Amino acid sequence: MYPDGTGPPGPDAPRMDEEKTVAYPQGTYTIGSPGPTPRPSVVTWAGMLLYVVAGLLVVTAVTVFAEMNAVVDGIRQVYANDPSVNATDLDKAVSIARSILVVIAVFFIVIAVLYVILAIFDLKGRNGMRITTWVIGGIGVLCFGLGSLGRTGNGEAQTQVNGKTVTVHVDIPSTVSTISTVANILGLLCLIAVIILLAMPASNDFFRRNKGIVIVPGMDPGYPQYQGYQQPGYPQNPGYPQNPGYPQSPGAPQDPGYPPTQPPTDPNAR
Repeated sequence: MYPDGTGPPGPDAPRMDEEKTVAYPQGTYTIGSPGPTPRPSVVTWAGMLLYVVAGLLVVTAVTVFAEMNAVVDGIRQVYANDPSVNATDLDKAVSIARSILVVIAVFFIVIAVLYVILAIFDLKGRNGMRITTWVIGGIGVLCFGLGSLGRTGNGEAQTQVNGKTVTVHVDIPSTVSTISTVANILGLLCLIAVIILLAMPASNDFFRRNKGIVIVPGMDPGYPQYQGYQQPGYPQNPGYPQNPGYPQSPGAPQDPGYPPTQPPTDPNAR
């Protein structure tokens, strides 16, 4: 219990996980979470497109594994008639090429999981994740754009054996090449659409409403205290009693005086 008779915030005090409208001298406003806000269709579409991008990245990872045999065959053909390369060196070069392709495929899968996480939190209205989506999406647009250029049935790769770097011609199956090109183009278009949809006015209002605190428009309540709690403060100083002063001096007794003097009489006067 505080000195002014009040106590800590009671059960009626609003919590940050619920919405409550409170009237104060500054005005009426709302504190706490605004509750579930209807999600606009533009945000829903952005989330769905992020799921699509994740799926396209998985498809791209699969095409990388599908190209592995073509890369290995190209390396073996280059060194087949080279007497300076023995079987051990050739196997080493093949092993390095396989490892690089596996790392690339795993990287695509990890990025796909990242896009799924972004989609989940964007659909929940997390503004920080929307900003992250713009950043990751911009990088993805660049990568998909570069990946969609120059993909044909034939490709080239470089490998190094015995200190020599040679170019390996890789005969990629046309089906794998077509799937990879289409996946890159679709991923590029999807990410551009996601960036635009998350920047729409309806999206801005949705993410702003989910920040946790809402103030009624037109009100400026400042920083109020929770209902049921007042600053105890200190009691006013009662002051000191006024100086009653000192009694006045009675003074000296007045002079009783003397009787008036009679004029002298003439003894000869009768």
